Amino acid sequence: MSGMVGRPTKYDKKYLNKIKDLIILGCSNNRISKIIGIDNKTLNNWREEHQELDEIMISSKENANIKVMKNMYKRANGYTYKETVIKDGEEVTYKKYMHPDVTAGKFILKSRQGWNEIEKTENININHNSNNNDISLINWFNALSPIEQSKPEEELIKDYERFTKENENS
Repeated sequence: MSGMVGRPTKYDKKYLNKIKDLIILGCSNNRISKIIGIDNKTLNNWREEHQELDEIMISSKENANIKVMKNMYKRANGYTYKETVIKDGEEVTYKKYMHPDVTAGKFILKSRQGWNEIEKTENININHNSNNNDISLINWFNALSPIEQSKPEEELIKDYERFTKENENS
């Protein structure tokens, strides 16, 4: 026990799934700390000491943001979907159309013009250093063509991961 200073860490891998879920729900790091019963500084220390926690927190935010942007883009442009109902005792499937949503369109246009709340509060950057080459997920997504933005979420996540790896060395 010689050489140890302070209390032993409460860090446990059991927190990983809960933290991931809280991030997907949109909780801030401060809120996550309160929910799991630790100080925000402790959470930051854990991120520095445990790479798996830092990676989960970063990837969970990126994946959630990609999903939101993809769905917002879809709502802004309108889309078709299938709806199945029971009619006269039989399943009937209808093809329906969701009209474009003006509010979603405004959000997309504002974010394409450089405005967005996420960057003002929490800038996600490629190499986790604060330098002039930081590129946010939102800016990356907005730079894609409409066809690229309509790719399945899994493809978008892989494309973003590839993009960040390619740019780490630049």
